[in-house]
Amino acid sequence: MAEITEALLVANAVGKAPDTAIPQFFMKDVKNNFKSNQEGRPVYDTKEYVRIIIPGDRNSIPERPVKDADKARWPKQYAMFAQGLEMATDGTPLEQWPPIDRNQVEFLKHWNVRTVEQLSQVNDVNVQRMGMGMMSLRANAALWLEQARSGAGISRVVQERDELKSQVTLLTEQLADLATRMSEMAARQDGGAPAPAPNADLMQAMMEKMAALEARVSSPAAEPVKRTRRTKAEMEAARAAGEA
Repeated sequence: MAEITEALLVANAVGKAPDTAIPQFFMKDVKNNFKSNQEGRPVYDTKEYVRIIIPGDRNSIPERPVKDADKARWPKQYAMFAQGLEMATDGTPLEQWPPIDRNQVEFLKHWNVRTVEQLSQVNDVNVQRMGMGMMSLRANAALWLEQARSGAGISRVVQERDELKSQVTLLTEQLADLATRMSEMAARQDGGAPAPAPNADLMQAMMEKMAALEARVSSPAAEPVKRTRRTKAEMEAARAAGEA
């Protein structure tokens, strides 16, 4: 069994199968027989070890000295171990998954499955070993994750469109404010001096920007939102209109 599991891990490492293995790096005191014989007492060397856990397989958990291949295979986990940090489990804990109860959570943990993501990736051989109903539960986990990802995408699009609508409203208010300023300047004519003509270029630029935003709001797939800012020319023209 150990030979089969090790062969599977090697296949995972070279990309022939999804790498679902979970490494646990730790320090271990290993007896040094040569030094012990020389000293006439037990002498131990502290070495880096790795324990490799396969979700869905509780019978075979390889444990051996760390190799360079392990560091390359799990660089993030090894880096945290080297810094003395505890590696957190990525994903949604089974306790936070509504479809299952506490007994099922404990049962799955007995099989080294601790997150919904891990459950969705248990291979066919191991899921059959886990017993009746596990294939269906694995399928439900995969479906729940897919629906969660789809829902997140929809929420993101809705949020982006709401922000675009806010930008359209802001730009409409800016146009109205500019028109009001022009009317006030016309009313403040001094000595018959002609009222300054509205800045046609500024008005046109703002109207084009508003049309572009409205088009994005009505498009099937909203583009990434960018904050609407006045161009340098628009700011200078607006400032000049306010000072006149």
